[in-house]
Amino acid sequence: MKKDIRCKYSILDKDIICEHKLARVNIPSTVTLHNHDGYEIILFLGGEDISLFVESDGKVLERGDLVFINPYAFHGLKITDISQYDRIVINIRDPYLQSLNDEHTDLSLCFHKMPAKRLNVIHLSEAEIDRYMSIAVNLEKVLSSQNYGHTILARAFLSELMVLANQYAKTFHTPRYSNIMPSIVTKTFEFIEENITSDITVESLAIQFHHNSDYLSRAFKTATGSSLKHFINAKKISLAQQYLRQGYPPYDVCFMIGYKNYSSFSRRFSEQIGLSPKQYQLSSMSIQMPSTPL
Repeated sequence: MKKDIRCKYSILDKDIICEHKLARVNIPSTVTLHNHDGYEIILFLGGEDISLFVESDGKVLERGDLVFINPYAFHGLKITDISQYDRIVINIRDPYLQSLNDEHTDLSLCFHKMPAKRLNVIHLSEAEIDRYMSIAVNLEKVLSSQNYGHTILARAFLSELMVLANQYAKTFHTPRYSNIMPSIVTKTFEFIEENITSDITVESLAIQFHHNSDYLSRAFKTATGSSLKHFINAKKISLAQQYLRQGYPPYDVCFMIGYKNYSSFSRRFSEQIGLSPKQYQLSSMSIQMPSTPL
């Protein structure tokens, strides 16, 4: 578990990643908070007392929960019991997913069933799990292959999987669930989201919610595993990534997200992303057109 959310892992290094993961947890409590610059789909297959949250929303996972996570949305996992966490995780770069669309079909629709920073989940039956898994297994196999036609097959399997996911998302309603996120932490997430370009501090949040700043910080840390101060900065850097990908000059982006000093912005961006703002912008331009999946 990383101490804070300053890391390079928000950048997807492949157009498609598909993995069936079965991880044994050997500590009594795990909380992570991170994001990606692409789409993520998680099919939960097994494990006890495992909760997933997307910023202000959280749910105890049940076998068959299919979760759609938008690019840049911060999400995390809380495991309160030593058990096996069994799931299929798929990550897709946005340009690659868009390249699969045509004039009749937008394969990203399943990600927009709920607001981008809210938990977007549907629940599958055992038969639906089996159908989804059969395609995902084929996709995982061809992504690790160099056989003739493997890139074509990867596009075909991903297209089939995304059509199926969208059919499920269109047909099924979000299941009822109790939000595991404490009310004060939910309000904190929502306020930061609405005011991210302002000069937000832990102290200003404490005044806003009429709470002691230490209490607010502890509540946020307990619920998410990350410090409130670092999350505010990480959220700003996440927004900077989006602006940079849209072509705004790095110097302008600094002030657009609420920083007052470019050197501070550049240093913080490099710490979190692993690239300078300009380097990130240039690298993102190089993947606007989909590359070979492997």
